Amino acid sequence: MKILLFLILILLLSSCKDNSTDAKQRKQTELMVKEANLRTGMPNITNFTERRFAKMIYELRDKEVKTYSYFMDMNGRLHFLCESIGYGLPYSVQYVNPERKIINYESITTIPQPEPNGLFMPDGLSATWVLCTDKTGKVRPVYSEPNLIVSPFPLKSTTYLK
Repeated sequence: MKILLFLILILLLSSCKDNSTDAKQRKQTELMVKEANLRTGMPNITNFTERRFAKMIYELRDKEVKTYSYFMDMNGRLHFLCESIGYGLPYSVQYVNPERKIINYESITTIPQPEPNGLFMPDGLSATWVLCTDKTGKVRPVYSEPNLIVSPFPLKSTTYLK
């Protein structure tokens, strides 16, 4: 019985050949990349500097460091926003997986999944939450739609609002 099912599966898969232009281009591209790899090989990376930097950035982002947040005007001038904690969090970051699978007897589909607050996050949102410290030292979230620059040290800026 298992052999019969296996043979049927092989026949079904072999009959599903994709002769589209995309399939032909994909096959040609795979051959070209294979040839390029044979001729040039992989880069001789020995120090893994970028990987070490990525690890360092992840580890620094995981600490509650004092930072300084700025926004840039249309003339390229920096304006001080606040003393802050950490490096800001894009508003589009989601706490839970944004989609969940629905499996029925015919197909597998994904549907949007709400955040723990019951709301659904929009796609492509370009905003940032910054944890600013007020005059008393209390940490308060500030929502910003302009792109921000968050630095672990003060930067030269046009305005310094304190």
